[in-house]
Amino acid sequence: MVVERLPLSPNGKLDRRALPAPRSEDFALRQYEAPNGETEELLAQIWADLLGLERIGRHDDFFELGGHSLLAVQVTLRARETFAVEVPLRSVFEHPSLLALADLITTLQLAQFESDELMDLQQEMASLSESELLAIVSKDA
Repeated sequence: MVVERLPLSPNGKLDRRALPAPRSEDFALRQYEAPNGETEELLAQIWADLLGLERIGRHDDFFELGGHSLLAVQVTLRARETFAVEVPLRSVFEHPSLLALADLITTLQLAQFESDELMDLQQEMASLSESELLAIVSKDA
């Protein structure tokens, strides 16, 4: 929503109560696409809890849904508990969509593996048949 001037309080700070209420046409409308996979689903639940929303789509933007810096801190704390990775606060701002942040979390989880563990995993994956690999991949989908 565009306003000519931001209303200020007597002490010069933004007077949030004096801001006009957004109209439905002020919101960018996206087609809803459900979260895909465990990471997106868990992250969507975190966002829903923090934002007080029932449904979060994979292309939704945290800040467009009402998120702000204090809630972004909560996202990072909950992500640490849920995914066992440190998600830097700036990452929430740099990756504001559910899909982008979930992809980053997956990348951070993979980065936790030592190179030896990755080599072992790569060798184990190479020994699997195509049908075994498809069975593993389709479990998360």
